[in-house]
Amino acid sequence: MALSANRQVPTYQGGLVLDYIVTNAVTVYQGGLYDILLSSGHIVVPTSAGDATEKFAGLALEKCVGNAVLKCKFLVGGYFWHAIGSGTVADVGKPVYSASNSDDTITLTGTPATTVCVGHTIAYDADKALFLIAGKLPGTIIDA
Repeated sequence: MALSANRQVPTYQGGLVLDYIVTNAVTVYQGGLYDILLSSGHIVVPTSAGDATEKFAGLALEKCVGNAVLKCKFLVGGYFWHAIGSGTVADVGKPVYSASNSDDTITLTGTPATTVCVGHTIAYDADKALFLIAGKLPGTIIDA
């Protein structure tokens, strides 16, 4: 699924706020999870190309419509709360991956060949069914 509007994603302390150029004709929505296309260094919606082609950029902090010049703010390497399908407290400590062609879905299953590691779970709030995710810094390896 892809976002069609901004959304509020609760964040926690930590991380950096960096500006990235957004690929032409890509709309970035606040609260979305986006990748960096390694060939250009520009932001894209996660694809099925995998870790060799893309790296996790971060959580978008604002809406931007890309023109290959405009920069957009992202929370990089920070902590944010996010739902993960059928996850439970037993999944704390596991890596999480971006879902193909989606800027709003992360999953507990993935491989570097077809998905990009977003980070790993560090806490679970059973009342809200949300995980606290430690976002991965671009270029770091934390996924098995």
